[in-house]
Amino acid sequence: LKIPEDHPHRSLFKASHIKTRYLADLERDLKDPSTVTLTRLREKHLHWAQVMLSEAIGKACVDANIDPKQLRHISVCSTSGYLLPGLTAYVAKDPKLGISPDIARQDIIGMGCHAGLNSFKSAAAWATANPGKYAIACGVEVMSAQYVWGDVSRTQLNNVICNSLFGDGCFAAVLYSKPEDQQEPPKAYLDAPAAWWTQYVDTGAIDDMIYHVEESENKYRFDLSELAPYHVAQGLNAMMRSALYENIPVHMIDHVVIHTGGRTVLNCSMAGLGLEGDPAKKVAHTVESLRDFGNQSSS
Repeated sequence: LKIPEDHPHRSLFKASHIKTRYLADLERDLKDPSTVTLTRLREKHLHWAQVMLSEAIGKACVDANIDPKQLRHISVCSTSGYLLPGLTAYVAKDPKLGISPDIARQDIIGMGCHAGLNSFKSAAAWATANPGKYAIACGVEVMSAQYVWGDVSRTQLNNVICNSLFGDGCFAAVLYSKPEDQQEPPKAYLDAPAAWWTQYVDTGAIDDMIYHVEESENKYRFDLSELAPYHVAQGLNAMMRSALYENIPVHMIDHVVIHTGGRTVLNCSMAGLGLEGDPAKKVAHTVESLRDFGNQSSS
């Protein structure tokens, strides 16, 4: 990111909890940030989203031992850019995948980091309602297409924090529900009853993570409140209490994965979930993902 040695916030980019990130075309964009228009960022978001989705969906289908042509539903979430038509249309058009044009589609936008679970829930609900057919849940974020780094914005702490935290990424997961006459379902990584899927909306925290217009650059910027991690912990604690009331056996969980929101978000999330001890031991996969990829939002 070419942060000057004498920059007052340079230490944020040297924090130990994030070692590496993937940021598309950043060298090109940083040559002259003033020339990086909203049009350029939209094109960047669309191009790299298509590239990552094509690869991730292909690999997920190989892992599930199916052909992409067998997919009957796709959900894609993204927060790093707005498109019409949505990314599911571009996935359906991808000649490498050869997906049928009559595939059911759902584009999920405007939900930030939480959108990944909603993409997953959408595909899971469809798979449950259509036994014997394959659905795929996807999330893709080109967070580098949301960076603001002009003469004004580069001096603002909020923008510096966001630029030091977020990275580009993508996920894809195939979901399937066996029909009644099928003896053995395919091997799966996850088997959880739909009744165990819960959600919580903290309307008091709407301004914690929000897009505003950076007028000095005519682009969107992401504003992140210092209260966000604590509201996350509060919401998780409320969900845990609700789950126990509904007799969901959360007290028997022996493997936990948390969103890679950042070090403070991770620490607060552990408290909200009632976890004690070293995060590197309790949620090792999350700590490793944050270290290697940064915060990839919904992906």
